[in-house]
Amino acid sequence: MEKVSLPIKTKIAAWWIRISGIIFLLFIIATYMAGYLGPIFPFISVSRKIIFFSSILLIIFSFHLLKGKKWAWKISGILLSFLIFFWITAGILADFAVYQLPTYRKVKDISSWVIFYFLCTPPLILLLLDRKNFWKIAT
Repeated sequence: MEKVSLPIKTKIAAWWIRISGIIFLLFIIATYMAGYLGPIFPFISVSRKIIFFSSILLIIFSFHLLKGKKWAWKISGILLSFLIFFWITAGILADFAVYQLPTYRKVKDISSWVIFYFLCTPPLILLLLDRKNFWKIAT
């Protein structure tokens, strides 16, 4: 039986998910080792744990996504959607918690949002765009 390769958008999304999971994991480890809590996480202990475990799950599911598993596609989509929702909620709550920020800190917060959305949104869009082709060949 001939092995059918995955659609190109799914491959790109899986690799993007893996790389963004590694970047999130390295960021959490670096902030933990430096003792720097950062303006990105308003609720430090909870958000660090969520991002840490989510990044590990993203890396694991990207391997299974490249093997063509349907359950990995579903869970990756749910996890990416959850991370985007979590980041929006955390950003809104951080805006309510901090009344006046210096200008340099506002720019830093905006840059963290842009980096996060650049890492999480495109793979979710690619997965959703290529779902019909993926479902035809996935196991």
